[in-house]
Amino acid sequence: MVELMVVVAIIGVLSGIVTLSWRAILPRESLNAEVRRLSDVIQTARSEAISRSAEYQVVYDLETSTYWLLTPFGEKGEYEPEPERRRRLLQHQLPPDIRFDTITIDGEDFNSGEEVFVRFDAVGSSNAHTIVLAQEGKTTMHRTIEVLPLTGLIRFHDGIFERAPATDGDFEE
Repeated sequence: MVELMVVVAIIGVLSGIVTLSWRAILPRESLNAEVRRLSDVIQTARSEAISRSAEYQVVYDLETSTYWLLTPFGEKGEYEPEPERRRRLLQHQLPPDIRFDTITIDGEDFNSGEEVFVRFDAVGSSNAHTIVLAQEGKTTMHRTIEVLPLTGLIRFHDGIFERAPATDGDFEE
């Protein structure tokens, strides 16, 4: 009976350790999932702009922590010149523990209370921009999505990332 009680105690301790480890991993995975979801919307905007030879936008609402893809078309599929009447796709609100920390577009930082957008043109280029997502917890975790302006390609960075401006020395052989 004593041996059985020892085995049960060992199993209890091991299951407690596994549970604690699993809970430590979940917040990081939640933030990574949101980074992937947002990068999918950005990539879709770029792909649609190229394939349809039209300007698409990704709109970020910093007040509600929401983002969406704004097409150049209205509900019936016709070109719509007024942005308020254009069709929104892939709208998503960030979970309560994740927020936009800073969005930098063409060197200007935005971090609260407004809607901002980036454009993707028919060749796939966009505004130079970075999106920093933050997740609150015991410690605040940050992930940065960087969109390169000429190509519209995406790069991911742990933490808060800011690209240093180019210097003349960067172009020497």
